[in-house]
Amino acid sequence: MNAPYPGAVSVGRKWAYAGLAALVLLNVVLVVLLLRPDQRAASAVAVESAVATPAETAEAVPTEEAPVEEAPPPLQPVPTERLLAAASDLVAWRAVVGACDIPAALEATTDGGVTWTSQDAGVTPIARLKATSSRNVFAIGGGADCAPSFRFSGTAGQTWSTQDGELAGSWYLLPASRAALTAEVHGPRGQVPAPCPTGVVDLAGLDNNRAALLCTDGALQTTDDGGATWSQVGAAPDALAIAPTADGYVVGALRAPCEGVAVLTVANDGTGLDGAAPVCAPGPAPVPGQVALAASGSTLWVWSGDLVARSTDGGVTW
Repeated sequence: MNAPYPGAVSVGRKWAYAGLAALVLLNVVLVVLLLRPDQRAASAVAVESAVATPAETAEAVPTEEAPVEEAPPPLQPVPTERLLAAASDLVAWRAVVGACDIPAALEATTDGGVTWTSQDAGVTPIARLKATSSRNVFAIGGGADCAPSFRFSGTAGQTWSTQDGELAGSWYLLPASRAALTAEVHGPRGQVPAPCPTGVVDLAGLDNNRAALLCTDGALQTTDDGGATWSQVGAAPDALAIAPTADGYVVGALRAPCEGVAVLTVANDGTGLDGAAPVCAPGPAPVPGQVALAASGSTLWVWSGDLVARSTDGGVTW
């Protein structure tokens, strides 16, 4: 056998070395590729980071809070600006009280309130108004210098005369202070500060001994000794007006289920003021100071807003 020549051995070795180097290089490339980060995953992570999560979106968009409904302010009765006096189911007088420097407005009806005729009693403010028949009516109010004056008409209001001698035995609020916290009440037993520290809504004289004061805080003060002493017999913070009946009082209030004036029949001891079912008069929701009542026999009159309502059966129908 012939031995290989030396050059052939060298060439073979060179090819072996080159193949080995190529294998090593290929392994290095494969390892690098395996260890290289996944660019698509990285891109997905970057996109996810850029997109806000639902929670972040909710935080970014402010939500509107539902409006909170405020409770209506509590009813605040005030001294009445209206008076009503009835002689029958057809004849009545009504007055816007006025003030010492603001003329009162007096009107009369003879057709159950369908039409009204202006009259002038010659006093302002009108602190008390009472009809004793379809022709006889009197008004007590401010005369000269707003001093109390008694005006009487025996002609259904066509003419009036001054009869100040009647003041001594009459019930009335002093005209100059009737709407003040220092209101004074006059009765058959004399003149005293009204027992209403927050003010007086109105006075209702029943007879020579009995009367009632409705206070602006809802207290009902009554007397049975001509006004010498007074006692609180109940309270109705929703009460807006009071008037005498034959043997007690009617009180006008803002009370469910009535949409208009709720009419309560109240005794001199306060029975009926609280808890009794009211009679509902038609008309708008009552406004403090703008409600007046009157009673004549079984006929009730209620003046609220622009409406004068009348019932001839004690409030069963209107």
